[in-house]
Amino acid sequence: GKIETKKWMIWWKDRNEKDKLKVIAKFEQLSPADFAMWLLHQSKWKDDLTNEHVFAIYTAIESYIHYHSTDDNTKTNEKQMKKKENRVIFLLCLFMVFFFFLFAFDRVSDKTNEQKFNGKNKKWVKWWSEKGEKDKAEMIEKFKVMSNKQFQTWLLNECKWKNKIKRDDIDSIRFVMDTYLVF
Repeated sequence: GKIETKKWMIWWKDRNEKDKLKVIAKFEQLSPADFAMWLLHQSKWKDDLTNEHVFAIYTAIESYIHYHSTDDNTKTNEKQMKKKENRVIFLLCLFMVFFFFLFAFDRVSDKTNEQKFNGKNKKWVKWWSEKGEKDKAEMIEKFKVMSNKQFQTWLLNECKWKNKIKRDDIDSIRFVMDTYLVF
């Protein structure tokens, strides 16, 4: 909501000019889905961000660009922002649906799935499907409230499956949980 957006506007304001220029360049050159992936997996803040932060950050950057724009036609800018916001939402939904169909139907056809999954992802999809609802609920809660770095630390050091999870498995586990949460 508004409080979350305001929090990320303050976060954006606190970035130095060099960081802002880099982020704005990525924002303007990448599609909304690619920008979200860049923020979560390649930016220098990737360990501090979760999927829930992306839309608020996107809105904060968009507002910053709009505010600093030299264009006097405010109504046109607002319409463009609304269209862009709708495109962002559409693309994020499309992105999630794509990954759902790509990875969630592992029981439809073993032959097809062997082509789509590497052994590692298949292993973690099976692992996730074998977990009970209580275990899934615990992991989802941690996944939603923790940053990527905190969640990784929890998986490797604190959860009851820590002896079966290696650092290289974290991205696969996150991906399986992302897909599960979407649908």
